[in-house]
Amino acid sequence: MNTLSMEKKTLILSLLAGGYSLRTISRVSGVDRNTISKLLLEAGDNAREIMNREMVNLKVNKLQVDEIWTFIAKKQEAIRQGDSPEF
Repeated sequence: MNTLSMEKKTLILSLLAGGYSLRTISRVSGVDRNTISKLLLEAGDNAREIMNREMVNLKVNKLQVDEIWTFIAKKQEAIRQGDSPEF
């Protein structure tokens, strides 16, 4: 089984963080898109594990939530007839 070097993983994750597409990263790195997707899922799982372990008992006075509408619903001008009334 082939495994990616730490340098290659770092390159791929840096490009993903930079907003590059899977196809572009695949071309630049020479790594298959499925492998890139698996690496992204693995990195996400590792990040979740670290966050759950380290980010506990925090006292939060203010919480800034940018762009939350993109995950909850949509902008007013994008609402179409037949959309849920909650939008």
